[in-house]
Amino acid sequence: MDITVQELQGRLEANDAVVVLDVRTAVEFREVHIEHRGVESRPLEFLKPTELAYDKEIEIIVLCRSGNRSNMAQNSLAKAGFTNVLNVNGGMLAWEDAALPVKRGKKAGLPLDRQMRIIIGFAVVLGAVLAHFVHPQFIWLSGFFGAGLMMAGLTNFCPLAIVVARMPWNQVKGVSCCSTQKP
Repeated sequence: MDITVQELQGRLEANDAVVVLDVRTAVEFREVHIEHRGVESRPLEFLKPTELAYDKEIEIIVLCRSGNRSNMAQNSLAKAGFTNVLNVNGGMLAWEDAALPVKRGKKAGLPLDRQMRIIIGFAVVLGAVLAHFVHPQFIWLSGFFGAGLMMAGLTNFCPLAIVVARMPWNQVKGVSCCSTQKP
């Protein structure tokens, strides 16, 4: 089930006990996030629903940049037995488009989706160039990354994105992967 950013804003204003899990990377969270004591940074690649200390019936609202990662988090939480999980439709992009209040921090690097496009594009071009100039078998590199991109589009799951999200440039110093502190 989805919730709009306006509905989320209303719940945050009406209730101090709202639980919002922001599943973007720590760097994305540091750059901009909703400032409310109920909003926690829980990057998707480190989210372990079975380790959450919440009642299974509590309302949990999940948020990411555009709604894709939070949809994966919503499914993961549902599989772990949480019965009242809402996905923020449009994520932080919709929140900012609606001109709702945010806290801005240090400017982050490239968003995860742009990093993925750069890496996959580079690997496809590299495979084609190596196949042309070095050995035809290098075409498999392009095929491998193309197939991975196709799988990610069909399943909404990208193992490469999990690996890239764990890279040092996507981490915030002093905040562990599982911290509920706000970076």
